[in-house]
Amino acid sequence: MAQDEVKVVRTKAYKINRSNGDDIPIDEDELPKFIQGMATGTFMFFRQGGANPSYVTGITPDKDRIRAWLDECSYGHGQGEAARLRGMKPLKDILGLPEVAKQLQSTEGFKQLGNGK
Repeated sequence: MAQDEVKVVRTKAYKINRSNGDDIPIDEDELPKFIQGMATGTFMFFRQGGANPSYVTGITPDKDRIRAWLDECSYGHGQGEAARLRGMKPLKDILGLPEVAKQLQSTEGFKQLGNGK
């Protein structure tokens, strides 16, 4: 790593709370997507699922993921230090939603709703 490079370490995790009780875990880098979706009222796509702003009841820290990462940081024999330097592991894209979102946004009907560009 170059001397002037800054390494971004992911240390925060959130859950989008929905009215049906099913939470969607999101990473810190997906937070701007959440804010924009709530502000504009458009459907939001994340790595672990999608959410309609009408059914979102809030957003909370994902205490389970944060606790698991902090536990990993306390390991001995250099493993804890490696976990701190690496940061929290990002969520996997289990549904391929970025591709679905691209396809939806390219449809004429989605554009007519004012959701596409």
